[in-house]
Amino acid sequence: KTGTVTLTSNAQGSAQIQLSGLATAGQTATSTLLGAAPGNSSVYGQAATFTATVTANGVPVLAGSVSFLDTVSGLPVGMPQSLNVSGQASVTIKTLAAGGHNIEATYNPVGSFLGSVSAAVQFSVSPVTLTVTAQNATSGVGAAPPVLIYTISGFVNGDTQAVVSGAPSLTTSATSSSPVGSYPIAVAQ
Repeated sequence: KTGTVTLTSNAQGSAQIQLSGLATAGQTATSTLLGAAPGNSSVYGQAATFTATVTANGVPVLAGSVSFLDTVSGLPVGMPQSLNVSGQASVTIKTLAAGGHNIEATYNPVGSFLGSVSAAVQFSVSPVTLTVTAQNATSGVGAAPPVLIYTISGFVNGDTQAVVSGAPSLTTSATSSSPVGSYPIAVAQ
């Protein structure tokens, strides 16, 4: 006997992958189908929802739970979730790191059901865009320009400037011999 693998895609680009296991005497094989929303990508800090559907002989399985795993990092994605009356379990997470992830769902069976594991869904998380703002500065005529200071905003998930590598470059055309006036501060990476 062999198992089966089925791959489908809907109009919104959400991939669903199913891997079926084999039954032994007295036990019922299950299939776990995994989908991701929105599509197969998000931006860091935005919610990503993974939904597993568990069936046995085409009928929803109503007992047991599903664990979700990022096979790239080896870390669980949320806590195990109980199946609902549709045979589905979902986990929503906002803290997947920027980069590529392969998420799989494992059905943790009860009773006479066998466990099953979905094929991994590839999921990509883009970095969040941060904004660098130069703070206004003043200087007297004939004095050296002041030290230019910036702030960074747009952090999510409790992140702070500590997660930023490097620093922006701030420049101004103002010099110690510049006449009274306003001068722009340019921010570059």
